[in-house]
Amino acid sequence: MVKTALLIGTTDYEPGLSPLPSAREDVQAMERILRDGNLGGFDKIEVLNNPEPVAMQTAIETLFSSANRQDLTLLYLSGHGIKDDSGRLYFATRITRKNNRGELIKATAVPANFVQGIMSDSRCKRQVVILDCCFSGAFAEGMTAKDDGKIDIADQLGGEGRAVLTSSSATQYSFEDETDSLSVYTRFIVEGIEKGVADTDNDGMVSIDELHEYAAQKVQEVSPAMKPKIYAVEQGFKILLAKAAVGDPQTRYRKEVEHFASRGEISTIGRYTLDALRQELNLDQAATEKVESEVLQPYREYQEKLKRYKTALEQALKKESPLSQTTREDLDRYQLVLGLTDEAVQPVRDRLIPKAASPKTASPKTASESDQAKPSSAPPAQTLPPVSVDATAPTQQQMLADISPAQGNSRKMPILIGGGLGAIALVIGLIAVLVSGPPMEERNRGEGPEPLPRPPGENYTCECLVREGCTNPQEPEAPPIPPGDEFDDVLEDEIRAFEDEGFACDY
Repeated sequence: MVKTALLIGTTDYEPGLSPLPSAREDVQAMERILRDGNLGGFDKIEVLNNPEPVAMQTAIETLFSSANRQDLTLLYLSGHGIKDDSGRLYFATRITRKNNRGELIKATAVPANFVQGIMSDSRCKRQVVILDCCFSGAFAEGMTAKDDGKIDIADQLGGEGRAVLTSSSATQYSFEDETDSLSVYTRFIVEGIEKGVADTDNDGMVSIDELHEYAAQKVQEVSPAMKPKIYAVEQGFKILLAKAAVGDPQTRYRKEVEHFASRGEISTIGRYTLDALRQELNLDQAATEKVESEVLQPYREYQEKLKRYKTALEQALKKESPLSQTTREDLDRYQLVLGLTDEAVQPVRDRLIPKAASPKTASPKTASESDQAKPSSAPPAQTLPPVSVDATAPTQQQMLADISPAQGNSRKMPILIGGGLGAIALVIGLIAVLVSGPPMEERNRGEGPEPLPRPPGENYTCECLVREGCTNPQEPEAPPIPPGDEFDDVLEDEIRAFEDEGFACDY
């Protein structure tokens, strides 16, 4: 069996396509792990940087046509993926461009169906394709305006004994990692093999499905807008791509960290477990701290992106409120570049935009609605038995006429004339008036009983309601607080800061 790889990276493009500086570094990193005898162990690797279409097509044809049935061939591309008006996928080269009508000049790119045809004609039945490409936004609006957001990768590149891994689904962007020289997707493909953490079943080999699952999970921690996909036919899922060290102490420790790391922090029980494991494996503390930092880094990068988006929105709202359509489009573009989903940024928008915009006028409630909305803390009224009233007794209106509202809480008691049950009924009515609170016209002026005071000596409890976790205003640099977690004994003057970070506070 011969293992052969072709690695293609395109960094430079004609105007209309943005450069991708990381593509060259991506190819170098892939070459390193595939050539390493303890990892990929590939026998032959060819590297193409910034090829033209003919050179690229020739190299792809040579890769697959020279392989035998039992060989393993791998094609890796880092660059732009684009579509024509009919939805056909093309791989951009350094001379790829469009005409003045905004249409792709097809002769300047390599069509995906060319690659599929070459792969289908090959005798090799173990074929792997890894595409670190973006399928949308590659060209200016002339192309994207006609983009329906769909590419059938399985149909255009699928086949027997074949696995195709893509950095994003449909026409999503792929992203370069600002904290690393590699693109986001390739970074975790390399890490999964190099660190051995993609070997989830601990059999000493990294299969294609294991590598995809590891990379996809890590990519979404950093850039949730990206959704890596795998398309495999028959035995494509179980193609063994690389070796992994079995029993290596650092690899074992890293896997335990991956297990316990949750929402950017290690749980208390996890901390005890990892400390015990470090001692058992006799690992240096500095080395284990480095491992933990690497594992937690993707989530911290994601939180940093959210903070940057929040800062941009705050600055925009200082200049204009409500936001103009142009500013909203610019923010959407920034969100896209950061790789954040609408669900990720919505809590930020909800917290900032309503406060900056004009407050909404609450629709007036009827008395019955207000009563339903605010449960009374008073004890329930006792139900009195029906009483027959003497017809000659004064009416309730006559009795109330003698109560002077101008004297505040001091009231005149009317002289009651009558007796028996009628008098009893009138007394009950007067007592109800006296204990029912301010006169009706005072209520109509919006005055009423004071709200119940907060119990003395008790502070507020604030609960995180944000799905992605809340920032602790007392320790902004600390890992986010998971949704549902509570802070007790929050002082009253701290409530506003907690609510701004997505907490709901009450006592």
